[in-house]
Amino acid sequence: LGNWYYRILVLLAGTLKNAEIAVDALSI
Repeated sequence: LGNWYYRILVLLAGTLKNAEIAVDALSI
């Protein structure tokens, strides 16, 4: 369970970072 939880957290963090980068690129 802990491993899956960690994986999901990492996945979510990566998605959020990509979304932020995409928003920054669009706002430029």
